[in-house]
Amino acid sequence: MERKSTRTIMVLAALIMAMAFIPMMNGKVYAAKDVGYGGTNFGNATALSLGTEYTGIASGDDAHFFKFTTTGNKGVKYKFRCSNYSEYEYAGFMSFTILDADGNKVNYISVYPNESPKTESFSNLKRSTTYYIKVQNLRLGNDDFALKISQVIPKPKKVSVKSAKAGKKKLTLKWKKVSKATKYQVKYRKCGSSKWKVKTTKKTKITLKKLKKGKKYQVKIRAIRVVNKKSYKGKYSKTITKRVK
Repeated sequence: MERKSTRTIMVLAALIMAMAFIPMMNGKVYAAKDVGYGGTNFGNATALSLGTEYTGIASGDDAHFFKFTTTGNKGVKYKFRCSNYSEYEYAGFMSFTILDADGNKVNYISVYPNESPKTESFSNLKRSTTYYIKVQNLRLGNDDFALKISQVIPKPKKVSVKSAKAGKKKLTLKWKKVSKATKYQVKYRKCGSSKWKVKTTKKTKITLKKLKKGKKYQVKIRAIRVVNKKSYKGKYSKTITKRVK
């Protein structure tokens, strides 16, 4: 019994020590990277990484500066998730102002105390550009906040098929180019079959060969965008049904 009791005490002690490393915000457990007060101006702004959630402290009437750099990807949005963890429900709001290198306001978000995290997405940020975030607490006191910036990559639009022509044991399909698509996935099958065959092309035209003479085939196409080795797939086109010659 003594051995079991000792083991139980050791396990509880380990759990307590682990909890000590989890940030607490107004009594709430909050796992994120702490950035404290950040910088006091553009020159010493604290750098933030995309996709990482940060917690910090904003003091009344002071400006706290952070910075981040957009990627070189085209046609993306940036999602800002901001939280204000003030204990004072009617104390005023906390502001998150996105600025360019010249100090011009690009976007603005305000969050009231203990309001649900506010999420805003912006598409007006330039590629490969450093922006600054000025956090201000409109209350005389220190309050906790959380901030996360994520890159949002839209899925490609639905493919629109221009033509589908049947030939001798083959089908030739053409479709409109989809903006920012890296490649296209073409699925086809003989009518009545449950199994789809798949072909991939970077062009907006494909000829499916070695098909069964006189049989009907179904074909559908979708666009795929690849960013940092991750695929973002659009919706399939309308299914085309054709009988080969």
